[in-house]
Amino acid sequence: MAKKQKTMEPMTVLQSLDSGVQKLNNLLEASVENADSDADTALDNINFCLPLTENTENTNLDLVVIEMLKQIEMMPKFLDKPQKTSDPYNTNIPNPVLDVRIKSPNISENTFKAISNLFSVARAKNMIIRTTVMADSDGWGCAIAVQGTESYRVVFENTSNKPGQNLQNEVSANTNVGFNKSIVTNHALDAKSYVTSIYRTFTKIERVDNYLSPNTSIDARQWCQLKCCDKIRLFPSGKLVSVKRIKTR
Repeated sequence: MAKKQKTMEPMTVLQSLDSGVQKLNNLLEASVENADSDADTALDNINFCLPLTENTENTNLDLVVIEMLKQIEMMPKFLDKPQKTSDPYNTNIPNPVLDVRIKSPNISENTFKAISNLFSVARAKNMIIRTTVMADSDGWGCAIAVQGTESYRVVFENTSNKPGQNLQNEVSANTNVGFNKSIVTNHALDAKSYVTSIYRTFTKIERVDNYLSPNTSIDARQWCQLKCCDKIRLFPSGKLVSVKRIKTR
């Protein structure tokens, strides 16, 4: 069953995946022997934690994502799709969980795409992608958060989100160091188009461009009202509040 995960540094996560490899080996052996009950038990205990912070180096994070992808690809598909829940941290959740903790990750576009592709494989296996925005988030961090499984996306009340922040910063940085401005601008437009498709797929935002300005900041309540998340963790009580309750508070 799913358990709460402590936020860990990338290399600690990478080292801790060794135990996951052993669990997967046990799972595969159980499957070969047609021991379905043993396989189900092993699968329930396989969960992953991906902490994303602004000081995470892309190289280390990429190693973690690659290792996670290898392990998740080895997993058999969980038979039942994730069920909606009022408590995304319920320890009785049967599906395997990919637990993602977000604190404004300063990551590259390629790393963002790698994480999004990791999510797609987890989704195909009927895993739960549980995203928690723990502090102010921007750009790629926001686009990662919205890709969580519906009813398992959480944001802390005292946070704000800037979905367009990193896109503009990347263009400014590259054009200032001698890159061909037209090439960089076209690349930025492609990145913006990709991010726009993410929001159209996973949220209810009708006019995404209105929210992709680097100066646009969205508080936690509006973030949930736009269906970018499903629950708010209140401060200082720590209680979880649903979208419906947010509208009437």
